[in-house]
Amino acid sequence: MIETFIADVDEAGYEDALAEMAALRGTFARLAGGFDALAAPAATGEAPFGIGYTGDAIFSTLLALAGPACVALPYGRGARGLPIGVQFAGRLGEDEELFAFAEWASDRLGVSAMMAA
Repeated sequence: MIETFIADVDEAGYEDALAEMAALRGTFARLAGGFDALAAPAATGEAPFGIGYTGDAIFSTLLALAGPACVALPYGRGARGLPIGVQFAGRLGEDEELFAFAEWASDRLGVSAMMAA
C-alpha cells in the first residue's frame, strides 16, 4: 500500500497509473511532434496575493504527467496588478530547443522571464 496525501493506492492501482502516464506521454509526443512548442495558460488567472497559495494547477497537471519540459513567461497583469502567465511545453527530450523557443517568444511578447514584480 502506498500512502499519499490524497489517497492510499495499492500496487495494482499504482501500476495502472504508471501505464496511464506512459500512454499520455505517447499521446503527447504524437501531438507535439509537429510543433516547436504548445502553449497553455500558466494558471486560471492572475497570481494569488501572498505566498500561502500558488493558484490552481489545472493547466499544468497533465503537462507534468506527460513529461515535457515547460517554461512559463509573464504575459501581462490582472486586475490587481499581479502577473498572468503563459506556459510553453516542448517536445519530449528537446529541452534546449524549448528554451530557445521561450527566448524567441519572450522577445516577441515583449516580456522577460525576469520581469519585475
